[in-house]
Amino acid sequence: MKKNAGFNLIELLVALTVASGVLALITSSFSQLYSTFIFNNKVLNINQDLRLAMQLLKNDVNNAGVFGSFSFHNQSAISTYAVSSVTTPSCSSSAWCNFESTGVGLKSFTSDVDGIIPSGYPALASGSEILRIQYGGSKVAYLDPRDRNGLGCDALYTCTINKCLTNSSRYLNRAYFINSGIESNASSYMLTSANRAYLLKFANSSVFTTADANLLGGDLLLSFPTSSGCPVAGGVSLQIESYIAGTAPTYNYTAYEPDMFSLQLVNFYTRYYFVLANNANYAAGLYVRTIQSDGSLSVPMLVSSSVSKLTLTYIVDNSVILNKALNDQASRFSYCSSANMNTSGATHCYNLWQKIVAVNLNLVGSGASSRMSNDQVSESMTETVGWR
Repeated sequence: MKKNAGFNLIELLVALTVASGVLALITSSFSQLYSTFIFNNKVLNINQDLRLAMQLLKNDVNNAGVFGSFSFHNQSAISTYAVSSVTTPSCSSSAWCNFESTGVGLKSFTSDVDGIIPSGYPALASGSEILRIQYGGSKVAYLDPRDRNGLGCDALYTCTINKCLTNSSRYLNRAYFINSGIESNASSYMLTSANRAYLLKFANSSVFTTADANLLGGDLLLSFPTSSGCPVAGGVSLQIESYIAGTAPTYNYTAYEPDMFSLQLVNFYTRYYFVLANNANYAAGLYVRTIQSDGSLSVPMLVSSSVSKLTLTYIVDNSVILNKALNDQASRFSYCSSANMNTSGATHCYNLWQKIVAVNLNLVGSGASSRMSNDQVSESMTETVGWR
């Protein structure tokens, strides 16, 4: 009869050693694969966050300086811009509300010159910049030039256009706007024509007249303060072409300042993007603040916690003559940082905001590669926004 025998001690130790080696190899391979998965997943998430943040920035930068059909990107028309604040502003800081007519609706700063980072929040992230964008809302209210009161330019001065008794100028008096969804309780608007822009800022949100028998459904009525057809100090004063204007309701004139039949009213928005470091109360990341209808700034809203830096560079057209000699073309364009755009010593960049033809947006994103490690993953993304 055959005798059954088990493993002896040496065979058992050899088997355990081999099994331990195989198990260690499997564990090591799995750990490496898991670490690679975590790393790649983190990189993927950072890149996805950067793409979403970049798309938001690109959309706003592309809209900067555009108010209805009027755009400040047309460099050849810089001399025709007549942007003016026509009422007492309700905003607590002029930097938030004033539009700089020598620009294209955007500026960037290397420090918080506008004071938009609230007390208690972290400081601006190292090396990051602040982007300020000003643009019009997507909804437009069009001027209806008809004199609905039917009184003409009489002693009551209730017509749309009226002649000032003390001079030969004619001014917009009562303006009916066909509203298509603008924010009608705001404190700031941009009124634009074919060749003029007027920034309207009001001390309160009750700027439109509602008790008027001639208002149609959805209409807005803005009464420009006048006395005997003449503008009132501190009030809205929109002068039209003086000597050609006729009488209501035909008017029979060619208007230049402004072209009344192309007048559009849009909401005026200011938005700030900035990247903050972190503190005990707030996370690091890209934040945005927007001016509110009452003229105040909104609470900072976190857009992406993955963004660790925002910087901008500009392509500036230094040429004022488009048909320059070919040997001069190399110096026509300058690549300018935000610092150079704000530094008087940078002669080819300083304060040339109206000469910007393209904006380079640069985002850097970072994050820990794993929960158990302080190693940082860093990704960057650059996009260019250009104008015609």
